[in-house]
Amino acid sequence: MAMIRNLTPHVVNLLIDGTWEAIPSEGVVPRVSKKQEIISEGPIRIVREIFGEIQNLPEPNGDLLIVSQLCCAAAPDRTDLFFPTDLVRDEEGRIVGAKALGQN
Repeated sequence: MAMIRNLTPHVVNLLIDGTWEAIPSEGVVPRVSKKQEIISEGPIRIVREIFGEIQNLPEPNGDLLIVSQLCCAAAPDRTDLFFPTDLVRDEEGRIVGAKALGQN
């Protein structure tokens, strides 16, 4: 199996072969740049968000990279990017783990 690297700011608890594994954050967090375009300035300002390049995203090297879903969507040609999905929540609704990794 390829190495799984967590490029989110949080520990990701992932179900692997029926066992919960805590994958620590590497501290490197890719972010998608964005700018806003004003659509309307009425009582409620309406903006369009325009997404750009991803900063701090390592080049592909065979590892599976856990990133945000937005990063996955911003790089549809990258087959090494995954986001936590099939989320498990505690009694208060907080995310405590993911049963799968997803791609866009």
